[in-house]
Amino acid sequence: MMDEECKEQPHVPEGWTRCHAYIERKHRFCRQQKNPDSKFCGNHQEGHWIPCPIDPSHRILKHQLEKHKKVCPKLRVEREQETKFYFSKGTNSGGCGELGNESTSRCTTEHALIIARKVLEIYQRMFGIEKKSIEDILEEDIHASLSMEDYSAADLNSGLPESVEHYRIRSGGPRHLQQQASLVGHLRRSGALPATPNSKDGIENIHILEMGAGRGMLGLVAAGVASATASKTNLTMVERSGTRSKADTVLRKAKEHTREKITRSNYMKLENLQWNRIQCDLAHVNVPSLINNNTEVPVGEKRKLQDDKLKVIIAKHLCGAGTDLALKSLRDIDADICVMATCCHGVCCWKDYVGRDFLMAHFGDDFSASEFELLRKWSAASVAVLDNSNETGKEAEHSATQPLEEDNGKNMSFNVTAVVRTLRLKCGIQGLGRACQRLLDAGRCDYMRKTIFVGGTHEVRMCHYVGRDVTPQNAVLLATRKKKREK
Repeated sequence: MMDEECKEQPHVPEGWTRCHAYIERKHRFCRQQKNPDSKFCGNHQEGHWIPCPIDPSHRILKHQLEKHKKVCPKLRVEREQETKFYFSKGTNSGGCGELGNESTSRCTTEHALIIARKVLEIYQRMFGIEKKSIEDILEEDIHASLSMEDYSAADLNSGLPESVEHYRIRSGGPRHLQQQASLVGHLRRSGALPATPNSKDGIENIHILEMGAGRGMLGLVAAGVASATASKTNLTMVERSGTRSKADTVLRKAKEHTREKITRSNYMKLENLQWNRIQCDLAHVNVPSLINNNTEVPVGEKRKLQDDKLKVIIAKHLCGAGTDLALKSLRDIDADICVMATCCHGVCCWKDYVGRDFLMAHFGDDFSASEFELLRKWSAASVAVLDNSNETGKEAEHSATQPLEEDNGKNMSFNVTAVVRTLRLKCGIQGLGRACQRLLDAGRCDYMRKTIFVGGTHEVRMCHYVGRDVTPQNAVLLATRKKKREK
């Protein structure tokens, strides 16, 4: 059995007759039948199966380790990627700013409480929340401090649902469709797409690059709308892993569908759309090479590429550090528009985070990996849903008076619930979590202004693009080229 599963394994439940291997990822014991004369099933037989060192998502027989290293499918994919013109190992890793003290174990309980207070104090000052004390800030105050700009209605009412049905696009359901429609609406307001649906006024030549594309549905919709009026539309989707039911299948079959079946035929057109998918981790993608008509561009060389093209960068729910890798990949191109909906701040990484200098400037020079870990973990509370088993009303009020407790007499607990209770914060765990999210995104906006879109040529900001009822991860980073004033 793998060492990770043996480490700090809980006691087997009384009367448990199944495999004794504890699966950390699922927080439960394996439910397979035990082998005869063993406590474990065939998959967890002690000493036989180990995680693949190249790709831990699958397991291999220990005695076949050396042989498997030569034929592992993940290794073959990585070797193939390294031969591509756009591959530059680690080019987008490393984040931006000073690393400071990289230790993540120097926090005390008192220090964690200080950081939590600073989060709300900085947020209050930065977003102009008018309250006498941070204890009185409500979760609604934190959410309302960012403007709501949901522009989905126009596209939902003008052809998007019909086009999705016609081309048999698996958009992910009504909520995903509304998110896509709102992001398309932001592209319209930025000038990347016609100002109104079904308009005949389009962009001559546009290149849309979807970062962390996943199935590529946002890129598919945005490029389809652009292609309905643009003379030439190119869509590039970058995703590190293979996915099913993706946009590629829709695009290959697009010519099989007749345009006559679409009620509002001017909304979307996929038949003549040029596209390609890049399967590679964003950490290793030289984006200038992708934009520059598939021509290799030296890393670090910044120039205006293909000036006849409108270069649009988009992403929907680009997970954790993926947003930081994507932003850093744009440092050497002259992008026109950037629309990135962020997600999963709980899996961000200090070493790849691009807003380190921003956080240090606001929290103090001693802010480093240890404090960042607190923000990262607390940010996950913004999507927490309280169920009936949780404390409510007077019970919760009573719990708020209880101090943080020691964990097994060794490490102090920095649990977000305990922090909120100890400080008696009216914003609750969701409010503190959302404040952490927005500060992490504010650091990214600062990087965009100072490194990517310099010289005041772009307006950089963030807002909510849909309501919390659509998705709790509802913030988007925007960078739009400022329009030249007419003389």
